[in-house]
Amino acid sequence: SFCQYHVNALYDCLNKVFYDWSIDAASKKREVNALISILKDRNYPQNSIFTADRGYESYNLMAHFIENDIKFVIRVKDIHTKVGLMTNVRTEEGAFDMRINRTLTSLQTKEIKADKEKYIFVPTTSNFDFLNETRDFYDLSFRAVRFKISEDVYETVVTNLSEEEFGTDDFKELYRYRWNEETAFNKLKYTIGLVYFHARKRQLIQQEINAAFLMYNVSEVIIRNIDLKKNKKLELEYDYKPNFSSAVTNIRLYLRKKINMKELILRIKKFLVAQRPERSFERNIKGQSCKPLNYRTS
Repeated sequence: SFCQYHVNALYDCLNKVFYDWSIDAASKKREVNALISILKDRNYPQNSIFTADRGYESYNLMAHFIENDIKFVIRVKDIHTKVGLMTNVRTEEGAFDMRINRTLTSLQTKEIKADKEKYIFVPTTSNFDFLNETRDFYDLSFRAVRFKISEDVYETVVTNLSEEEFGTDDFKELYRYRWNEETAFNKLKYTIGLVYFHARKRQLIQQEINAAFLMYNVSEVIIRNIDLKKNKKLELEYDYKPNFSSAVTNIRLYLRKKINMKELILRIKKFLVAQRPERSFERNIKGQSCKPLNYRTS
């Protein structure tokens, strides 16, 4: 047995801060509903473009985006899937950019059953917030874009961004920004220290999670507002940025009033790392073992 929380977070991929987050039980079944709740809170800038991975593939979520006039790009299962938004969509192999129109309904007439390209049956066990006793049909229109990312690999996204605003190639760049959230969670867990907790009670563990998110935001804001003046090191081949791990260590000292602001800035400027955007590595996934609580004993 083990204890686990699942966190859904809203991350600004450009300014590198978390705007909102939701703490749930270990099950990932509430991912879509958690994001819908975050949308309703509106703790994010206007004109934002939401990007989400395949765990958020949902007609209900897309309808909430559209009803609230929010732009979105959601990665979905590819065209060969048997269950997903692209099921029963007639497409050709390769890249494409097409408009898809669907009518969602809870009815099961012969006409609806015969036209699976137009109608999507929504059973009573499914969660769709825009069908009720007075509304049997809901029309949904969205854009599906499939683009090549390597020799034989394609990705498919659905969006409500218009063709005039974004071309097919723009979605590679848009989706690439989402990787910043993956690196943010890595920093949150291993640099800030969200992998292990110091408390046992649920309320106190949730307090630690909230504190970790706030610490990450404070650290990123401080780091991004430090002016890195030109020196010999910065005039080399690469651009440089502060070492996040070292910066967090010194920001903790500053918050505890062990050092002043001047000393903090000097220490952050001292430890820099080169930015090499062209580098890529295979993702090394390791199994995580449970840790007993006695690891905190001295």
